[in-house]
This record gives sequence, C-alpha cells and structure tokens, in this order.
Amino acid sequence: MIRAMQWDGVAAALARHVVVAKDPRALVVTVRDALRIRAECVRAFDEDWLLVIAPVCPEARASLRDALVSNMTIALAATAIEQGWLVLRATHPLAALDAAALDRVVRFVSEEALRLRAIYLPNGTTVDRALGHFSE
Repeated sequence: MIRAMQWDGVAAALARHVVVAKDPRALVVTVRDALRIRAECVRAFDEDWLLVIAPVCPEARASLRDALVSNMTIALAATAIEQGWLVLRATHPLAALDAAALDRVVRFVSEEALRLRAIYLPNGTTVDRALGHFSE
C-alpha cells in the first residue's frame, strides 16, 4: 500500500537538498547541477497538489513557438512563462504521492529542465537569478 505524503512530509523530504528559501506552502531547493526548483502546495479539485517548477532560461532566450514545440516532446510536464522566465512545471496530487513518486517528479523535472537549458543556453550561461523573485 502506498503511503500518501502530506505537504509537511514533502517539505521534509526536499530539505535533504540545499534549501534556498521557504515559506509555509512552498520552498526553493538546489538539486543536481546547481539547478534550483520550487516546490509548492497548491489546490486543485478541492485537494492539495504538488507543483514543481524549474527555470530553463530567461524568456527572451526562447521564442513562444519554441516553448510550445517543447511541450510536445515532454511527457509529464509543460513549459510556461513565469515572471520573465521560461520554466518547466509539473504537478502531482499529494493524495497519490509517496517518497518514490516525489523523487521521480523532482528527477524528471530537473533532468528535463537541464536538457532544455542546454538547448536554449548552449554556452552554459548561468541562471543564478532564476526563482529569485520567490526568495526576495
């Protein structure tokens, strides 16, 4: 039987990474290759969901067409624009989330964001300021 996680359990599991910023319903952590992700507890269909967002590149570095084409190649997430950044976002209902599923979501979003970043920022341009608006 899968033991579903509550938001506090998600936050605790993600705290094994370097926590950059935190508030009661969201946190920013640094995961692989210095990539920052933001995890939030959001509401949909009258239940709590996990929302994971990873920055890809500044909005100006990717055309709207490119972002939409990227959506067709990504199975479990979608690109979006947030506060001037092209981001990759994925959701998962907390009621169906266990530790293994959390790891899969974080790993998938991280790997795909880094893959897209390599396309849009081929020279390894850093995105240190990404998600900075969340922690300010």
